[in-house]
Amino acid sequence: MLIIYYIFSILFKVIEVYMLLLGVYALLSWFPGAYRTALGYWVSYFVEPLLKPFRQLNLRFGVFDLTVLVAFAALQFVRFLLSQLYLMIFTLW
Repeated sequence: MLIIYYIFSILFKVIEVYMLLLGVYALLSWFPGAYRTALGYWVSYFVEPLLKPFRQLNLRFGVFDLTVLVAFAALQFVRFLLSQLYLMIFTLW
């Protein structure tokens, strides 16, 4: 039972870190050349694999790219599903 708790805790933390990285990635877009810094390369290395499927949806409207926002919403949805699964598992015990 404790192992399940730790697995869910780790999953929640990973999602939180990814959401933080998405926020940093979005902030880096405001500064010209920020993606070519060490921080920009590092954040892009972790965030781009998550954004790649969402980029195929063509979420660019003029100068606005909503890919990061949709990925953030998808992570929120996954976190919600995990929390519901967590509650379902622990209320059955």
